[in-house]
Amino acid sequence: MAGIMWVIGKTIGFHNYPVTIIIATIIVRSIAWPVYAKTNDMTLKMNIMQVNPDVGSMDAVLDKLYGKVGTNKSYISRIEKGALEPGVGLFFRIIDALGLKVEIVKPMI
Repeated sequence: MAGIMWVIGKTIGFHNYPVTIIIATIIVRSIAWPVYAKTNDMTLKMNIMQVNPDVGSMDAVLDKLYGKVGTNKSYISRIEKGALEPGVGLFFRIIDALGLKVEIVKPMI
């Protein structure tokens, strides 16, 4: 990280460390923007569910998720306590139930 800061400072930071920190912060925030946006969106949706009773309670939403995944609350709580170790199949079912996907790609060598 220090090397990256040095390069930024020498090239576009005008040999000024505070300016280099600001530029590096802007670069990192720009690269990580999709993650920040998704996190903020999910937080907003969770807050809406908790405040607005028309959307449904959190328990109802979790019950739907348990149904899609094919488990129940006690099974998930045993996993959380460390009594069970879930397999990769459960992981993929949870990812699918959340509407996400996992891509397995060949590494570029």
